[in-house]
Amino acid sequence: ACNSKTLAEQCSAGGNVCEIAIDGYYISVAVCSVIGLIWYKLLFNKIKYLQKIPRKDWSVTMK
Repeated sequence: ACNSKTLAEQCSAGGNVCEIAIDGYYISVAVCSVIGLIWYKLLFNKIKYLQKIPRKDWSVTMK
């Protein structure tokens, strides 16, 4: 693994190919955090409105 520029240069000088792998965990965390912040921003007011509705208005009456 080439964790630094020095190691990458040593690997290339030896005739090898330096492969760099990116861990998908950090990408997933970043993408999900952005989606969560967007969701929060877009739906915050709607959620607050729904929380203010009295409990009796949520009841379903069958006739």
